[in-house]
Amino acid sequence: SLYSEKHDFNKHLQAIQGLCQYEEAEEAVQQIERYIGDLKNREQNNRKGTVSISTGNGVVNALLYSKTKEAEKRSIQFYYVPSGHFPEFPCEPYEMVQILGNLLDNAFEYLEGLDEDERVVTLAMDEQEGKRWIEIRNTYHLEKSFAVGISSKNNYSTKSGERRGYGLGNVKNIALKYHGKMRIFQEEDQFIVEVLF
Repeated sequence: SLYSEKHDFNKHLQAIQGLCQYEEAEEAVQQIERYIGDLKNREQNNRKGTVSISTGNGVVNALLYSKTKEAEKRSIQFYYVPSGHFPEFPCEPYEMVQILGNLLDNAFEYLEGLDEDERVVTLAMDEQEGKRWIEIRNTYHLEKSFAVGISSKNNYSTKSGERRGYGLGNVKNIALKYHGKMRIFQEEDQFIVEVLF
């Protein structure tokens, strides 16, 4: 991707240089400004459609790529906060997918009941002093929580319908398997789920 951009960049410079040589000064400045403006617009549009998340773990990268594309379709602002290196979680890659997948699915589902400008999810993973953690935050309104079925009392879903509520239970079981824990709490307008190892 970088080589391709460098290749195109050289062509853009040649075009600008040509405008400087063969146009009147005032006309050249206007054309160069328009040309650069078009390039900036194209770059911004390309960034909107391009997702690149690099955690240092290929399996997690793949999952977060698909979740970022899903968030775009659902008009959700999804942010990953990099920590500099990927923590050495004790669980298997498929268990990491279960943890992140279930927690992100829950956050996305809840946010669909909110206005588009409030649909924000943040994921952070880090390791400090031998402790590893995953934290997912999303916008939260207490008065709307009953409609979507968040239950902070038992850490399981209260959503109606069969076969609901297994996601958080699975996350909790994976954490316990490795002597970790799951915490669910609220800070102002943020609903937070932490998995600690």
